[in-house]
Amino acid sequence: MRIITYILFAVFFNQNTQFLTAQEVPRTLNFTKNDYHAQNQNWSIAQSPDGEMFFGNGDNLLRFDGVDWSKMPLPNKQIIRSVAADNRSRIYVGGFAEFGFFEKNAFGNLEYTSLSKNLTFEKVRKEEIWHIVVTPKAVYFQSFSTLYVFDYQQVTVLNPPDNIMFLRPVNGRLILPVIAKGLYELTPDNQFRFIEGSGFLTKKIVSSILPFGNNGLLIGTARDGIFVFENKQFKEWATSAQALSRDFQLNKGVQLSNGNYAFGTILNGIYLLKPDGSTIYHINKENGLQNNTVLSMHEDRAQNLWLGLDKGIDLVDLTVPITFFQDRSGKIGSVYAAAVFNRQLFVGTNQGLFYKTDGSNENFKLLNGTQGQVWDVQNMGNQLFIGHNTGSFILNENNKLTKISDITGGWYLIKDPSVSRLNSPNSAPKTANALFLQGTYTGIAVYRKDANGQWFFVKKINDFAEPTKKIAFDKTGNLWAINAYHQLFRLKINENMENMLEKRVSRCSGCRDTSYTEGSLLMKIGTSAKYDFSKIGNDLYFKADDDYHFFDNDKGVFQKLRDNQPLTNASFIPSHWPFPNDLDNAKLQGGTGNDLLKIHADFVEIWANSRQKTRLRLKLIPDYEAVLSLDSSRYLFGLDDGYALFNKKNTPNNAAFSPKPVIRLFAKDGAVFNFYPSDSAKNRLQLPPQYRALRINVALPFFTDAARFSYFLTGQSTDWSILESTTSHEFANLTAGKHAFRLKNDITSVETTVEFEILPYWYETIWAKIVYFMALIGIVFLMIKFYKTELDNQRLRVEAAMLRELEQERIKADNDRLHADNINKSQELANSTMGIIRKNEILIDIKEQLDGLKSEYGAHFPEKNYKKLSEMIETNLSSEENWRIFEKNFNEVHEDFLKRLNAEFTDLTAGDLKLAAYLRMNLASKEISPLLYISIRGVENKRYRLRKKLNLREEDNLSEFILKY
Repeated sequence: MRIITYILFAVFFNQNTQFLTAQEVPRTLNFTKNDYHAQNQNWSIAQSPDGEMFFGNGDNLLRFDGVDWSKMPLPNKQIIRSVAADNRSRIYVGGFAEFGFFEKNAFGNLEYTSLSKNLTFEKVRKEEIWHIVVTPKAVYFQSFSTLYVFDYQQVTVLNPPDNIMFLRPVNGRLILPVIAKGLYELTPDNQFRFIEGSGFLTKKIVSSILPFGNNGLLIGTARDGIFVFENKQFKEWATSAQALSRDFQLNKGVQLSNGNYAFGTILNGIYLLKPDGSTIYHINKENGLQNNTVLSMHEDRAQNLWLGLDKGIDLVDLTVPITFFQDRSGKIGSVYAAAVFNRQLFVGTNQGLFYKTDGSNENFKLLNGTQGQVWDVQNMGNQLFIGHNTGSFILNENNKLTKISDITGGWYLIKDPSVSRLNSPNSAPKTANALFLQGTYTGIAVYRKDANGQWFFVKKINDFAEPTKKIAFDKTGNLWAINAYHQLFRLKINENMENMLEKRVSRCSGCRDTSYTEGSLLMKIGTSAKYDFSKIGNDLYFKADDDYHFFDNDKGVFQKLRDNQPLTNASFIPSHWPFPNDLDNAKLQGGTGNDLLKIHADFVEIWANSRQKTRLRLKLIPDYEAVLSLDSSRYLFGLDDGYALFNKKNTPNNAAFSPKPVIRLFAKDGAVFNFYPSDSAKNRLQLPPQYRALRINVALPFFTDAARFSYFLTGQSTDWSILESTTSHEFANLTAGKHAFRLKNDITSVETTVEFEILPYWYETIWAKIVYFMALIGIVFLMIKFYKTELDNQRLRVEAAMLRELEQERIKADNDRLHADNINKSQELANSTMGIIRKNEILIDIKEQLDGLKSEYGAHFPEKNYKKLSEMIETNLSSEENWRIFEKNFNEVHEDFLKRLNAEFTDLTAGDLKLAAYLRMNLASKEISPLLYISIRGVENKRYRLRKKLNLREEDNLSEFILKY
């Protein structure tokens, strides 16, 4: 038992152990029901002239434009068993008790027209349409028992000789296998003609009928083999392809544009065969497909193969000259290194070093002793150098593996280009013909290879213990290194490669990291601390902040590549190599010859042979992007589940295929407007006025790659947008008028333009603008008139104000004059009154003296003289003339005082008015007394009587009343 266990163990781990078929097959894209949101089964496939793909699904008709999936059901949501397209962009469909077509309306939306609902043929209500054949003269809808023929005008019914499997157009003929009877041809006059010799198929299930040779047929059966019909004879196709029918149940078959055949099986995926029957590829669930049961097949206009599966939809990319080895089992793992050595392909993975005969479909074998992470594999002529997690190895031509170093993590090996070091007195031994440097987990190791091909570990460079992933010499002999943390170093090594003469550390502007400042010279580059470099030809280019720089040795600083500055001045570099403004954040890598590779996150561009650009849809391992030159024409790309192989000598099968984008306009109310490549070159559309915000979706029916788009919308953009993978764009605040949406992509050279016009609201029309203009003119006219009127009114107001001001000044002057006159008159009145008072006082005094003399002299005083003098005095004291003069002067000063007082108090006497006048002048009683020629008491009595007549209260002051009246 121990012996048997040992043998089994040895066999399992022996370097010749075979455990995984290393078949390299085309890339297969998988679309699951989570992508298209319908059922698993897909019964039929077609492509419209616009490039969109249509699938008869168990749920709906599926449409795929390269970006978006959409669904279109039949009226009763039947399973769609069959789908076909004509050159008018009609999509014909068939299901249970229903068939018809989808066609674009005026807005580019597909609308369904039923061809079966008005048929009186009762059987149509009970059958399913399994196949549809489109010819220039008619469309044939085929059930198991009936053919419904639509001549683009009406539908007629044909009854075949018996139940049929399908109808196939082959070399201009319509062939149908009739169950239990053989093959028939449907003639142009709608007759069924038996094909002589096909009777042997009566007990066989015919699954495919394909062209063969010049005019022959290739007949595939489900389980009984594949047969050729030539020269009116049937014979078995004498190839190994018989097994795919007999063992795996052949279900579908198509002839491809290049003459090869594709057969789909129920049990084991698809087989791609040459016309001689030899197998090119076998693709199944192990190496690409989602499911091994193929229900439908279709070659699209790009010559790629679509598969409708029992579970999902797959697309086999047959156009790009790239094949994939997929390790879905995980036994090989992620590929980091590869080389062709001794006619064997070696791939280094995270699980070891594996090999097989180059170009074969042999099984991969594990090289014993290399289990674990392999970082580096390089062909050294008659030896294979292997950088491993546990050290470094040499494999010779006899497959002998020798470990030459225990330094862990042999990341990257380069040859020292310096000849002087080999000849220097300090280099030992003299027999050395090459020196090599290797970046490792713990620094940089130095190896020597002598003239006999023997490898020796020499030393590690002192004072540098960085985990070094990448190293390279520049043209001046400086050694550049990138560590595992993406930090950049420049080293100067002495002649014997023992010590550093200088170490410079790159540091981003504004970074606070000072871990490498002590004892190091700093070099500033970019604002990010993550660096990389690429060696293209003999030049080094340094990546920082998604920009590339070169190191100016004369100035000792990094210089950013300017726009339109070539990557190198070397004469062999092609002029079409990208400039900094075309790098798109890609990583650059030089290839063989004049090749340049641009590595993006999800695709790789190869500029091969200075002429041709090929774009490959690949996702390399992040931070370990392995692009490995196997020879002058082949590149191997390391993937996390295998690898891809590209041969630049092979041109794409669809090099002339250049699809146009599909453009859709989405309005805010849910309306959708479609523009298809088959539409006129100048698409025009009128949109209602309210459509001032639009969403424009774009798609390119190039299904094997995801295009990036650049667009320009007149009135909204000032320049083309940058290339981006975004396929939906929002535009708001659109103005009325004509707009043009221009679209470019990075896959084809086709530029698409869609013109649309947003109709104006009524108030935006030209007539409204004319009305606005006339109204504006009217408003301006009215405003001018208004301002002129206002100006005139203002002038009148100013003139009136000036007149008022002059009048007020005149009135003021008059008032001042009157006031002065009044003062003068008041003064004159006062003076005259005081003169009267003084005169009366004198007269009274004279009279008193006269009366005294009369009394003193009695009879001796002459009576006659006495009387004459008394009368004269009395006359002067009671002179009415004095009063008239006083009254006149008083009225001039106090206007109509006496009139108003007399008018209000009618019972006032002349004496009362005189008293009131004297009181108005604010005269005291003793001053009034001489004027009235009465005593002071008499004055008081008159005052009392006046108070009564004026109806004053006891507390009222008579003088105040008179003064205020």
